[in-house]
Amino acid sequence: MLGVQVSPFRRCRSASERRCRQIWLLFRQNHLQELRVHRQKHLRQNRSAVEPVLMTAAVSAEELRWQVGGRETYCLGYVQRDKEIVEEHGSLRASC
Repeated sequence: MLGVQVSPFRRCRSASERRCRQIWLLFRQNHLQELRVHRQKHLRQNRSAVEPVLMTAAVSAEELRWQVGGRETYCLGYVQRDKEIVEEHGSLRASC
């Protein structure tokens, strides 16, 4: 049941439920770290290739723009991938 808020007075979890949740949290933490490393590598490669000018008004990943030769390129692929990963995590959590 994704998206359902659990009452703070919910019964105590069994040992297997706690282990499953700990494994899921470790997996998620590791996966998010890998994403950060991949994103940093991607940004470094692009900076060295085209030296983009990052706009100071950018406040979110979707607003991050690179000005290359007068054209703006939006980096939306990574935002979409993040959304897919959140969906994958939701399904992994439900399967525990």
